[in-house]
Amino acid sequence: MTRKCLQFCPFGYFADNNTFSCVTNCSSLYPYADSLTHKCVNYSSCSQGQFAYLATGTNSGGLCKAICPPNYFSNPLNKKCETGCPSGYYASTINQTCAQTCSVNLYMDSVNKKCVPSCPSANNLFGDPFTRQCVTV
Repeated sequence: MTRKCLQFCPFGYFADNNTFSCVTNCSSLYPYADSLTHKCVNYSSCSQGQFAYLATGTNSGGLCKAICPPNYFSNPLNKKCETGCPSGYYASTINQTCAQTCSVNLYMDSVNKKCVPSCPSANNLFGDPFTRQCVTV
């Protein structure tokens, strides 16, 4: 393999500012691979509209993603993909986001902090068609 100094990393590789090399997996110092800039970045440096995803239990090999993977939700406050949403937000599985209100035809379940198609009967909650919230009667 030929070793060359490059201005930009080739497709599938990311510039690692820690090792000054092109890598396929970003290290723990800059753990997120940004496919738009082809750089390894920290979570706050993912490109606009991207959220930092790092699999649970890992500290490297992360990705900047437009849509978070299943069971992760885009947190608009810190720009990370997380398994839960911050206070005042509901997890929506339609586009894997944390939202302050839920999409049409979904209800805000404040017990489970999720957007749901129907309110959980186990908690004696009912869907209010006007506020789109799960409420007790």
